[in-house]
Amino acid sequence: MKIKKTVSRDPAPVGVYPARCYKIMHIGTVPNNYDGTMRNTIRIDWELPTLMKVFDMDKGEQPLSISKDYTASFNEKSNLYNDLSSWLGDLSGVNEFEIEQILGRECYINIQHKTSKSSGNTYAFIAAIMPLPPGSVCPPPINHQFIWDYVSIHAPQRGATDKRNRIYPHRMFQ
Repeated sequence: MKIKKTVSRDPAPVGVYPARCYKIMHIGTVPNNYDGTMRNTIRIDWELPTLMKVFDMDKGEQPLSISKDYTASFNEKSNLYNDLSSWLGDLSGVNEFEIEQILGRECYINIQHKTSKSSGNTYAFIAAIMPLPPGSVCPPPINHQFIWDYVSIHAPQRGATDKRNRIYPHRMFQ
């Protein structure tokens, strides 16, 4: 595998941008950054097709992207539930949610900046996720869309018929 030098990655600029969910990763159970407790974690990535940059000279311009990690919980107090409700509308009364439903779904993302107390570096974070207003258009998808489940790849013997443990990396969407 060749590893090339890439252009430095500045944080996405502050603002509200059209975005599309293009990647959902089930990372598995990992320590929480805030209190060290173990959490079942998923990461959702959105491409920002109106913010283009050259990261690799061979590939030319590509969209910036931003991600957010969530505890895999659909409890009404969870960040995942709150962001999905903001984006998709009222989810009260919904007891289960198939996370695959958001793959390829468009939205507006409000990006803000914070400065790390430990390193002093500035980073972008998602402050809000909102539906596209009627008549708004998100540019066509650029990145391949996929779902990746670390748990299923490394423990396929666990409930192979269970939808939550499917092996997703081979399920590519274009």
